Amino acid sequence: MNGKSDVKRNACMLGHIIYDVDARVKKYVQFLLHRGFRVDVLCVSDAANKTDDKPVESVSLVVVKELPRAQTSRFNYLLGTLVYLFKAAWKLSALQFKRRYTVVHVHNMPDFFVFAAIVPKLKGAVVILDIHDRVPELYARKFGTSTRSVPVRLLRFVERVSCRFADHVIIANDVWRQRLIDEGVIPAENCTALPNFPDTNLFRARDPVSARQLGSPCKIVYHGSFTEFHGVDVAIKAMARLKEKLPSVQFLIYGGGPYEAELRRLIAELGVEEIVKMCGSVSYLKVGEVLRGCDIAVVPKKAGVFSDDALSTKLFEYAAVGLPAVVSRTSAEMRYFSEGEVRYFNPGDAEDMARCIRELYENPDLRHSLVVNAGHRLRHYGIEQIESGYTELVERLASR
Repeated sequence: MNGKSDVKRNACMLGHIIYDVDARVKKYVQFLLHRGFRVDVLCVSDAANKTDDKPVESVSLVVVKELPRAQTSRFNYLLGTLVYLFKAAWKLSALQFKRRYTVVHVHNMPDFFVFAAIVPKLKGAVVILDIHDRVPELYARKFGTSTRSVPVRLLRFVERVSCRFADHVIIANDVWRQRLIDEGVIPAENCTALPNFPDTNLFRARDPVSARQLGSPCKIVYHGSFTEFHGVDVAIKAMARLKEKLPSVQFLIYGGGPYEAELRRLIAELGVEEIVKMCGSVSYLKVGEVLRGCDIAVVPKKAGVFSDDALSTKLFEYAAVGLPAVVSRTSAEMRYFSEGEVRYFNPGDAEDMARCIRELYENPDLRHSLVVNAGHRLRHYGIEQIESGYTELVERLASR
């Protein structure tokens, strides 16, 4: 089936979602709209109504109020999550009798949110579980526990039954998909990898000629989350090593997260306030514009449990804009980009990262080569492939 359907069908997105900042969910919504679906989004915030990116008439945002969460208490966090699950399940069930959904697309974390779709599933709706991040490995990383610990084993069990409950599982990269299959969590035919490739309408390439010339000062950029494994602290330490060698460099950090206070303390401790700037969060619609004003991008992710296999989608955005990137050498990134397309450094090694940044700074031909090669690679990883794969999957499942 190509183009829009003549029959208006209903779909629902559900998750612990702030719609305005969740690019992955917004893309799925647009894909379904292109196929003639009407879409409801059950989320924790309807922030999109407060921006210029208001949902169109065929999208309805249904806010599911959550309990205040005590981040320091795992029990209170779990309690809040369970309450949110039951409230979302109640609203989704009520909407099912009104909308008669063709498809319900549930986003983790946690995986057990998929059980909120039990009534739609019993009424014939296709249920898709979308795994943005693998919960067992993320838990082990965040709390420093063994992957064989009781909580992690319990989370693996929850992951398994959640995947089996869904009609199909979408996961964020090929590495995780293969691990799910190898671990026997789900059969290969019931699992599809759909990375979060960038929308090239938002992430347009810079002029290839001017991109070869560094600005004054040279602007190095990171955008994304501030967590331990994202390694922004490694990048700050690298900048401290470059402070005297490359005095015209600025490091711009966009985003937010639980490690922000710690990063600010590190900046002050290393005395790099003049060259490292914390710039706050930026709307997904504005990220491309910000990146086009920079010269070199960094993906400083650390190695280890979870982070080795967690694909940094910002790398695709850098390639789309035409920014040469200095990237941590982990398995997920190396699955998609070769040594000739980005400059890899050893994970967690600030000295090696500083060396790679300086190498790009001093070598315009190398920067140009990386940009060209990464651009060629990106032709295989475009949003068009994701839209085609997703809509064909939905149509195939719905036809059953």
